Amino acid sequence: MSKLLGKADLENIIDGATFLGAGGGGSAEQGYYLLNKIEEKLGKIEIE
Repeated sequence: MSKLLGKADLENIIDGATFLGAGGGGSAEQGYYLLNKIEEKLGKIEIE
């Protein structure tokens, strides 16, 4: 069963990974930057 993830869901994943120390060494700001760049290019962010 798949679930559609939107921008808010992906922001929550960034926050959770940062909180749990599972961010891969990058900062949350880098994650938000990439998320915003993807949104600028595609217009909408959805992952199935």
